[in-house]
Amino acid sequence: MNKTTPVQPQALEKSIAELDGFLDRGEALGDVEDEVSFTESIALVLHELNRLKASAHHGSKAEADVLAECRRMVEVEGWTPEHDDLHIDGELARAGAAYALAATLSDRQRASISGIYTIENNSMLRDIWPFAQRWWKPKTRHRDLVRAAALIIKEIERLNRAGATPEED
Repeated sequence: MNKTTPVQPQALEKSIAELDGFLDRGEALGDVEDEVSFTESIALVLHELNRLKASAHHGSKAEADVLAECRRMVEVEGWTPEHDDLHIDGELARAGAAYALAATLSDRQRASISGIYTIENNSMLRDIWPFAQRWWKPKTRHRDLVRAAALIIKEIERLNRAGATPEED
């Protein structure tokens, strides 16, 4: 039985019934007459629970990276929800759009907006970026996309806190 193989429903039902019986009789592990049956039942039920848990979470590495970036923005940068709520003109979404756009640029174009260079070297980015230049900090394509997604999530959360509903969007 591997981690992704589902347990047969009849076997799972039988194991649950056996465990219920042990509980109904108030048996402690040391008192169980058939320890093998008890242990097998526990193993079977735990296997199925772990399989269901694994299949229920479809999160990917990308999702985990974005959520970690959202936490980092609060814990390291101090950009709390209260701070985000001050940006009422779509600045968080525009910053996310700028990082997403930067990730699509060619290596040559990325070099012109990174390091000692500035956002001023790309008119589209300059027009989108809502904050002071010192806050423009592109990294790798992957890192920029993660940052873009996190900023967009923070904007959606801000809208939710402000009482926006999907119908109003």
